[in-house]
Amino acid sequence: MGIYKDLKDKRVVITGGASGIGLATAKCFIDERANVVILDWNQEVLKKSLFNNPKLNGGVCADVSNPNDIVTAFKKVDEIIGGIDVLISNAGISVR
Repeated sequence: MGIYKDLKDKRVVITGGASGIGLATAKCFIDERANVVILDWNQEVLKKSLFNNPKLNGGVCADVSNPNDIVTAFKKVDEIIGGIDVLISNAGISVR
């Protein structure tokens, strides 16, 4: 059982959720028994994350800097988990 009883069955969406901090955050919500969908712009990384984390409820490939992608992505999220209780806005880029 997780730390927060009130997160059970909450519907969580995490942008930039296929790797790094986003994926780690998704795993924490899964541990708390939430329903989690991740969004990421990289289809291959998204597929790998979904394969390696079968407790995720789903994933949607979307570029959240594109308004049309956002509308389409959240329609898909609604189809997968029926709405959103928690949104983690984690998408970003790293310049090295």
